[in-house]
Amino acid sequence: MKTLYIIVSASDTIPARLIRKVTRAEYNHSSICFEDDFTTFYSFGRKHMWTPLIGGFIRETPTTGVFGKYPNSKACVLSIETDNEKYDSARSYVEEMYKNRKKHKYNYMGVFLASFNKSFKRKKHFYCSEFVADVLLRFGIINKEELCKVVKPMDFFRLKSTRVVYRGLMSDLIGEPKIEYNRTERAEI
Repeated sequence: MKTLYIIVSASDTIPARLIRKVTRAEYNHSSICFEDDFTTFYSFGRKHMWTPLIGGFIRETPTTGVFGKYPNSKACVLSIETDNEKYDSARSYVEEMYKNRKKHKYNYMGVFLASFNKSFKRKKHFYCSEFVADVLLRFGIINKEELCKVVKPMDFFRLKSTRVVYRGLMSDLIGEPKIEYNRTERAEI
């Protein structure tokens, strides 16, 4: 068995604050991570720090981009255990996607309509939680019935197989993460 991670977060950018205000959700962004040290994770988001209008497939770290500028961003790390084959396939898929990241676009219409609980899917277009859900579903790490048709970052807390392993500041994931595993705590908010 191997463990992958979903990182849900909330930065202090103006768009993030607006999203949280509209959705009344604690977290507004999600990423997928394959490393226990959380040095690299993947998502769909802004490609350039200074403009939220240019989005795409990105590789994130706790110290660069939005999280570097806003080190007090809140983060919650959820773990999912899966078999080696599913983990390796998901990781290879995401890494290959990143190599070809110019072919993948941000799903602006999808994220806008998600705020009205409407689905809008386009080939090779994702918003953050849509991407994370696609990876988990594509490789059978979770069942389709576990998620709504329109996936939002807070929905990952409802997955049966997730466990909260960290709650705190994104900046505290740097170096020796202060992770406390509690296998009995279901990932519920």
